[in-house]
Amino acid sequence: SYFQDHRFMGNAVLPAVEAMQVLADFLKIKNPEIDVRLCRHISFKKFLPLAPGASEINALVDYKALKDGSVVVSLMTHKRIKNATMSRLLTHATLTFGGHCHQSESVFTEQEPSIRGVSRLVPAERIYKDLVPFGPAYQNLINELAMTPDGAQADIQTTDHGIRGSLGSPFTLDAAFHGACVWGQCYLGFVPFPVGIKHRHISKPTYSGKQYRAMITPIEAASDELMVDIRIYDEKSQMCETALGVQMVDVSKGRLKPPTWITK
Repeated sequence: SYFQDHRFMGNAVLPAVEAMQVLADFLKIKNPEIDVRLCRHISFKKFLPLAPGASEINALVDYKALKDGSVVVSLMTHKRIKNATMSRLLTHATLTFGGHCHQSESVFTEQEPSIRGVSRLVPAERIYKDLVPFGPAYQNLINELAMTPDGAQADIQTTDHGIRGSLGSPFTLDAAFHGACVWGQCYLGFVPFPVGIKHRHISKPTYSGKQYRAMITPIEAASDELMVDIRIYDEKSQMCETALGVQMVDVSKGRLKPPTWITK
């Protein structure tokens, strides 16, 4: 039921982090020798709507083994067309596991990662009131989001909802996406949503009910598209995971606009 707290323009949609979790858990059963904590070519460009009160999602997973030893898995649903006499498949999320993957750094930092020269501080309460209007289960940013034109620092307290799967708690990376979304609203003037990741490497899975810190670094920025690198650390400054080349775009096509107080 907590999925209903993840909404786009008033409608509940399956979170990208949950779609990745579903595909990783599937592959752990289908092909257990592949390390699902290292993946690439991640795409989730089409929302999967969630009907109110529904206890199941009728979906399927497409599985393709490639010559280099990697596998591509996709989460798909049927959409009825032409008076429900025909249907077509919609792809909601796709990941590549195995093969030759980019090994992101998995290091121990000597000091707590921090941002320098903070120019904007936005309280988490105001973020979830005005900028990322999700329900309580997906309100996992805490304290203040610290931002400069060069990036952002987000403190995260993961909720106890849900079950930890093969990729750890889904709420940690999801909250880091919120921080990147706010940075885009502040410095680019549009509302960016994640639609893909070039590489994701989980060196230490995160847990529910724990605190983490995300460092968000813009790599490319335009008037309607943003790409960031995300690095997530635990309370001991140990790196837990990286999401490199996170692509974020204005999926609302201008229908959602940042409030003027954040863009000033």
